[in-house]
Amino acid sequence: MRKVDLTGPPPKDGRKNPDKIFLLVTIGTAEDWGEFEPLRGSTWAHGITVVSGESYSHALHGFFHPLQKELGRDPLASARRVSPKEGECLMRGDCINWKPELCRPGGKLKKEVGPPDCYYPPIESSPDDPTVKLLTEVVLAWKESRHTIVVDEQGAFNFR
Repeated sequence: MRKVDLTGPPPKDGRKNPDKIFLLVTIGTAEDWGEFEPLRGSTWAHGITVVSGESYSHALHGFFHPLQKELGRDPLASARRVSPKEGECLMRGDCINWKPELCRPGGKLKKEVGPPDCYYPPIESSPDDPTVKLLTEVVLAWKESRHTIVVDEQGAFNFR
């Protein structure tokens, strides 16, 4: 899993800034989400998009339109679809900064976008647990407006 920041070519329609797409990418298939597989079947899965290898390849070469069509909703909107039971911070009783509107994926309090950096997923296990690391990385990617995608390696060139 890696972060990818894509910047398009200079626009020809008079805009000053080129298009930008921010991604958290893993390689897999529609049946096997690779590193995002533990999220399947939960409300976290609403934020994972399977895209074709072809559209991802085009985006890597500066042609964003096919990938943009496949990405769907804004990552923060996907984060808000995580249920409170599966997304609220585990430290809710112990944290002096805990606020129910903020301390969850896609949380927002006035102009502050949550969750804060102290966020801990609601899984009772050690911080070294790979699922805890995965959920934390995904929720912080959504906070940065990164799309979390699985690039379908079926029929595409070799990404590895």
